[in-house]
Amino acid sequence: YQRRVHGVLDPWLLPAVRVLQSPGERSSRAFYLAMPWQDTIAGVAAGIYGTLIGFPLDTVKVHMQTRSCYKSPTDCAIQIWRTEGLMGFYRGVASPLLGMVILNSIVFSVYKQNVEWCKDLNRRHHVV
Repeated sequence: YQRRVHGVLDPWLLPAVRVLQSPGERSSRAFYLAMPWQDTIAGVAAGIYGTLIGFPLDTVKVHMQTRSCYKSPTDCAIQIWRTEGLMGFYRGVASPLLGMVILNSIVFSVYKQNVEWCKDLNRRHHVV
């Protein structure tokens, strides 16, 4: 017996999220079993990745605004790299990281709940 997994998420990443189809079933119809924390986890991941990617750019921007010794953003980034190394771009990242993780997990969860609520409302009232 082998279960087929369809959908966006990889089965090793979130094993509780499964789309199962019985082995004898020939139709393409699948049943989706959603994990309740799926959207929260997606929001946490978005917060982490978004902050870690964007924070070095923000660091360069803040250095450019507060110090007048740089010729260009590239010069600023090179100077930060030479004087402080990689960690110079991430100094003070903990607070924004925590804030974005919390914010994105709430936004993703509330959005999903509102989508489900609207779908349910449309089904009950036959709104197209």
